[in-house]
Amino acid sequence: MFLSLTNLFHAHALPRALTTSAETCLTVVALFYWPFASAARTIKDKVVRQQLQLGSLACSLSLSAIAFVLRPTNVIFWVMMGGELVWRHGTRRPTNAGRIIGLAVIIG
Repeated sequence: MFLSLTNLFHAHALPRALTTSAETCLTVVALFYWPFASAARTIKDKVVRQQLQLGSLACSLSLSAIAFVLRPTNVIFWVMMGGELVWRHGTRRPTNAGRIIGLAVIIG
């Protein structure tokens, strides 16, 4: 017990579980606010596309930025998600891609 408590590796590894939990919670909440591709729905044989909600996206990007501070390797996931979002909304309207990138630069 004494050797376990005085081991410096434990001082290094014990807070890591707390970081992982906080990073995971922030990522899950950020995904809640993320605008996914299921935004198209059919109403009376008409396809209605949901507009890009910048407030929701700003909240998601802010939470993902905090998660990135806790664990920098989280950027791999968010670059993929952001690239898909820019591609999906940028093909319809190039101004949407500019808004998304501008918002990410301001928050980041």
